[in-house]
Amino acid sequence: MKREAPSNSKMKRLCRLLDLPLYQAVGLLELLWHTAAKETPRGDIGKLSNESIAMSVDYRGNEDVLIDGLVKTGWLDRSVTHRLLIHDWHEHADEAVKKKLTRSGRTFIVEGRVETNSPNVETNSRNGSLPRAGAGPEPEPEPEPEPEPNTKTNSLVPSALSTQIVDETPLILKSPEKRKLTPDDYVNFWNQERGTLAKVILPISKSRKAKLKTRISSGLTPTKFKEAIEKIHTTPYCLGDNNNGWRVNFDFLIENDDNIDKILGGNYDRPSKKPTVAREFMKPFSAVAR
Repeated sequence: MKREAPSNSKMKRLCRLLDLPLYQAVGLLELLWHTAAKETPRGDIGKLSNESIAMSVDYRGNEDVLIDGLVKTGWLDRSVTHRLLIHDWHEHADEAVKKKLTRSGRTFIVEGRVETNSPNVETNSRNGSLPRAGAGPEPEPEPEPEPEPNTKTNSLVPSALSTQIVDETPLILKSPEKRKLTPDDYVNFWNQERGTLAKVILPISKSRKAKLKTRISSGLTPTKFKEAIEKIHTTPYCLGDNNNGWRVNFDFLIENDDNIDKILGGNYDRPSKKPTVAREFMKPFSAVAR
């Protein structure tokens, strides 16, 4: 957060609208931006439900009041296409977010256009804003050392997925053969970690393969896929503990770009009616983890 933000008139209006002391409003916005960096790095925070956003910032009041307050004070923008966008996220996102988008070949979303964070775009500062008319050239910033690559793998990720560096890098293997992950790799991983959920029989149909390829091209990484399965196994509602016995399956995860985000965002975190259900379904998953 910029140093002038706490004294900004927008911040004071937010405090007044939500009846919050300044320190709580500052913390709320910091958590909002942390959530955006992790869950919606392009700035399209509207992918998450109002309830999920409220939970991510630990807001205990009405989630719709929270969102209305953030919109009225200019911290969020309403969007026909994306529902909600972080205001000027392409300017305020930190370097880690910009590098994540660059590695995955994605861009920031700005209302009415897509804001690129390509180094070929001339900027007047490291925050990605466009140069002011008549402004002189900015001094070159000191280059930052490149971080050491994280070559650790997760023991829960089998076969081809285990060679993927566990970050948000696109699905390019770091193994010598440089093989790209295939839809079958995801299916095999699901079958190994599914516990008692429905198994997917290979070969998968053309429609399933097309949906999975779409999810991958939209940014689904092995890490995110693994985290979703782990979340399912700790969410009784996803395991049949609901009024109609519905359970998550592989097709639900690949149906669209939102379902995995909903699971990770806590949309199905509801009180268990059968406390033993979660333990029952976790047992085979825990066995795999060992």
